[in-house]
Amino acid sequence: MKKKIKLKPKIKFFQSLRWKVVVSIIIFSILFFAIIVFFTGYINYRFATMAIARRNHNLARTVALTVDEEYSNRLFEEVSEIYRSIPEEIRNNPSDPAYNSYFAKVYTDEYYKLKDDLTRIVKENEISWINFHIEVDDPEKLCFVIDTDTTEDGRYGAGWQSLASNYSGIHDLFFENIDYRIIQDMDYGDTIILRAPYYRQGTDTIIGYVGVGEKRHNAEVNNLAFMVVYMALLFGLTIIIVVISLSGMRKLVIDPIISLSDAAEHFTDVQTEKEERTPVFENLNIHSNDEIGLLASSMASMEEDIYSYMDNLEDVTREQERIATELDVASKIQTSLLPKSLTGYRENPDFEVSALSRSAKEMSGDFYDFFVIDDDHIGLGVADVSDKGIPAAIFMVIASILIKSNSRRNLSPAMVLKETNHMLFERNDATMFVTVFFGIYTVSERKLTYVNAGHEYPGLYRKKEGCYTLIKEDHDLVLGVMDDIELTEREIAMEPGDRLLLYTDGIPEAINKDGSSYGEEALLQCLNTHCELKGSDIPELIRDDIDNFAHGVPQYDDMTILLFEVKDRD
Repeated sequence: MKKKIKLKPKIKFFQSLRWKVVVSIIIFSILFFAIIVFFTGYINYRFATMAIARRNHNLARTVALTVDEEYSNRLFEEVSEIYRSIPEEIRNNPSDPAYNSYFAKVYTDEYYKLKDDLTRIVKENEISWINFHIEVDDPEKLCFVIDTDTTEDGRYGAGWQSLASNYSGIHDLFFENIDYRIIQDMDYGDTIILRAPYYRQGTDTIIGYVGVGEKRHNAEVNNLAFMVVYMALLFGLTIIIVVISLSGMRKLVIDPIISLSDAAEHFTDVQTEKEERTPVFENLNIHSNDEIGLLASSMASMEEDIYSYMDNLEDVTREQERIATELDVASKIQTSLLPKSLTGYRENPDFEVSALSRSAKEMSGDFYDFFVIDDDHIGLGVADVSDKGIPAAIFMVIASILIKSNSRRNLSPAMVLKETNHMLFERNDATMFVTVFFGIYTVSERKLTYVNAGHEYPGLYRKKEGCYTLIKEDHDLVLGVMDDIELTEREIAMEPGDRLLLYTDGIPEAINKDGSSYGEEALLQCLNTHCELKGSDIPELIRDDIDNFAHGVPQYDDMTILLFEVKDRD
């Protein structure tokens, strides 16, 4: 027969491992590309800015050393003198035309023509501007001596004050110990300004500075050109890496895993009969020395083990079915051995026997029996073997046959059980034992002679008293554990209407979900609460009461009940 394992629905492409790997590699590549581009652009921009700064700083130093010292010294001194002479209220407002008028004579001074030389240097070096300036008391202001970045009306000429932040000496990775600043201009954009000190002629006294300005835009343009080329190359390299990575991942990981997945799905579809099986995982030919190769090897080994297990399971299943069938037959045979009625004693016997037996397993280790010995004697008993299942059932059958056979030759219950014990002990290699309550009722004397060999206390109902009690007397030794034992016979009179209740330990030892036992008190309460019932209804009454007590908890021991009643003809 073909057996299949139910699988989940087929995986969609967008849920597949191949798709997840492709997306993961692409996302990783994009992030890698973005990070590399960002850091490369940032570093390149910083180095480009640093190169401009160093060049302009060197240019400022060169200008400070090469210009006409006589002209430039005179201009520095003249502008400084003019600046100090301007009233404070005008000096604080450099955009006031009155402020610029103080420097009018400087514009016409022949020495001011030094501006032409500076303008030429600006054009030759392709920079934004060069200026000469002096520092004033306010750190946020500068006073220009000469500025190449002027209009025809002299704007940004001598005396113009800058409102940008003050120069500062910065020592860092890019500008080292260069005197620089960056100013913001709404018309011209950010400008990087580098300066060099200008010394009084023939001395080491700083009287001003030479400033060289370069728009940051130049560094950005150079960086942009570099980044375009760099990004194109890096993008191409990233594409190549993605293709190689996908190809490698597909060959080394994705395809083998998909092959294993397809093989696992196909494995559930193959015929499971031995002659129709074909190896699935073994034919994949995955022999890589990694976890996937180990997984493929394990799956192939698992496949072989599963087939072996299936073969063994079929054999075990057939064997279990055979055993179950035989147990069912044995259980029916055992049940058929139990008596159903007291036959052989006249046509209308004066006695009634009711019995019930329920096994915990397929077969029971309990038994009950009642039979006519002769016209004046009736044998009856209940026994419980010290185990459950098949061994107990076999031992039970042997014991019951011996008791019944021995009672045909002897009317003494003690002698019957002694002979039975001797025969059981001789062949009891399994060291099993049996508890027995066996009695012989003498009809003419209305007397029950009995022996209790380690069995439960019997219950006795007296019609004249109208209640059940337990006959609690000392037990004798159980049968099967020792040869030549001593057994004590006891007698009780039974009048019409009296009842004798025999049962095995499965009755008082029944448990519920709390682990509590049913017990003898609950048994007596059940019996005495329903004294009006007929004797034939008592076994079922006890069984139902125990079921209500257990509340569905499976019982671990066999249960047997036998009620012997002397009928009342009144």
